[in-house]
Amino acid sequence: MTDLNDGESTRVKGSGSAVYTLKNTGGVFSCTCPAWRNQSEPIERRTCKHLRRVRGDEVESARVGTSAPAVGKATVRSGVTAGDTNEPPLLLAHRWESDVDLRGWWLSEKLDGVRAYWNGRQFISRLGNAFHAPDWFTAGLPSTPFDGELWGGRKQFQRTVGIVKRQDKSPLWKDLKYVVFDAPAERTPFEARIQHCKETLGPLELPHVSVHEHHVCCGLDHLRNELARVEGLGGEGLMARRPGSLYEIGRSTTLLKVKTFHDAEARVVAHSAGAGRHAGRVGALVVELENGTRFNVGTGLSDAEREAPPAVGSVITFRYQELSDGGVPRFPSYVGVRIDAHWKTNAPALGVVVAAIEPSTADGQAPASAEKSRTQSEATGTAARCFEFVDAKSSKFWEATLDGDVFSSRYGKIGAAGTTTTKRLASAAAALNEHSKAVAEKLKKGYVENAASQSAPAASRKSQVSGGEPMNEEIFWRIISLFDWEKTGDDEAVLRKAHKALTAMPEFDIGTFDDILAQKLFALDTREHCRHCYAGKLDPDNGDDYISADDFLYNRCAAVANGREFYEEVLHDPSKMPQGLEFESLLSLASEAYEDKTGEEYDHSTPVSYESFSNKDAWRPTQNTREGKFTGEHVPPGNRRPT
Repeated sequence: MTDLNDGESTRVKGSGSAVYTLKNTGGVFSCTCPAWRNQSEPIERRTCKHLRRVRGDEVESARVGTSAPAVGKATVRSGVTAGDTNEPPLLLAHRWESDVDLRGWWLSEKLDGVRAYWNGRQFISRLGNAFHAPDWFTAGLPSTPFDGELWGGRKQFQRTVGIVKRQDKSPLWKDLKYVVFDAPAERTPFEARIQHCKETLGPLELPHVSVHEHHVCCGLDHLRNELARVEGLGGEGLMARRPGSLYEIGRSTTLLKVKTFHDAEARVVAHSAGAGRHAGRVGALVVELENGTRFNVGTGLSDAEREAPPAVGSVITFRYQELSDGGVPRFPSYVGVRIDAHWKTNAPALGVVVAAIEPSTADGQAPASAEKSRTQSEATGTAARCFEFVDAKSSKFWEATLDGDVFSSRYGKIGAAGTTTTKRLASAAAALNEHSKAVAEKLKKGYVENAASQSAPAASRKSQVSGGEPMNEEIFWRIISLFDWEKTGDDEAVLRKAHKALTAMPEFDIGTFDDILAQKLFALDTREHCRHCYAGKLDPDNGDDYISADDFLYNRCAAVANGREFYEEVLHDPSKMPQGLEFESLLSLASEAYEDKTGEEYDHSTPVSYESFSNKDAWRPTQNTREGKFTGEHVPPGNRRPT
């Protein structure tokens, strides 16, 4: 029998035409077959007939031994009160957007490992899960808390994850180091805290424990050179720490992630409706690269641009940090519209094509060579944008089409042929402006764009879910409906089908699923929903009543997890808000699907926050609201209710 060495993989034939990949990652043997993926065992205790065929039955039996029960959180769905979260109180970073002068800040390499909080007894993950480190790895560590990273070296993130997820105290921990960069319990400035780390850990002389190096930023040129040096070595980027800063719990502007940004162009193909403060206007642009890759661009849009967004068919410039393995730009940010460019389709991926945009001629027309190779629809972005407005009194549609200097619209009752109006403007730019203003007006009036069927006639449009359709609300609820509640008590089993469906989708769609989930949770983050969630127990108007931000969030998760019909009933009638229910695991569905699909750390920011008390408009004080010990500036922001 042959075997797989660490880092090696092989492909084997399954039943029918299926081909599966077997891999050894840090001593964890995996297979892409459904039998391996759908087991509830820890990943190092899973096996399948394909692994047994390659490695030998005796070898596999010796490796996996007797199955150990999976460890997970209890799922509550009907009348059982959930327990408290064990998430450690960590300081989290914001992204640097070039808006802060980092001169004088402390710089360090951003380690692409696994965040680990040492609580004096064991290592804890960001989500409160214990890491099963060998006894020799933790022996000698102090009983005081430290914040750091379990690190296996640059470009070793996936292997590091494979090692720390194991529950067998694997000897492969010898390849990891615990790199410490803070001491959360010390209520002193950063400089004193890092000195405390050195004085406490240095004398222990543990070869696998070190204090992370920091040095002062001397200015923008120094920052760029240091960033280039770290990235040239295969590093992920830099972290910048404000001098004299205290250790804060939650996201703080005192800690910033710094990564290289690149510029590129994309074509707008649809608009994603906003939520919260952006309700009634655009939340993000759905854009497409020349090779067909689609993703959202929401960051960077001003309020005015959300009211009158770049039209479908227009070309924008965006900034991004890097490409995922699937070629999707990570952390894209809107820069502006390219009015002097025409679009080419079916181009290679980013990083391959150098000149993907052809400039216009002086008279604003595309070069003749470009016109001959492009249909009218491709040149002008003429695909109809379809909107619908449905309430108790009416059911209407409105479509807008842009064709050079001609702007057309069609409107009427859904199911009817409708009425068409056409207007020729002085120039293509004027038509584009007219189109954008008309779309903004419809969004203000409550029309919702049917992005999945932009080119279909309103009379024949119907909601469909197919493998090639981009993520939208219909698909979101279809995935939620995959939850298997017969497996209640085992969150992983409940989510397994939904997890599998998400991992089969493009990375962009996984992020969009998270965006929609955040919007759903944000909409339930209201004073009235909270009131009914704790009716007879706690009063959100009473500042002396403690309401856990986490508990209220997990209750809202349960409302979403119970499906579309239940969610919409709760949304419109807060008295139907469930009590004593929670489904925290919903929050990690997208991140785990992304990480399983790509092997990369999920670092996605949603357009709105789902954290409790974030929906400021819905938490405006009433005449009964009164201050108390759980309101005001002395309360940590995460549990501070607005008054």
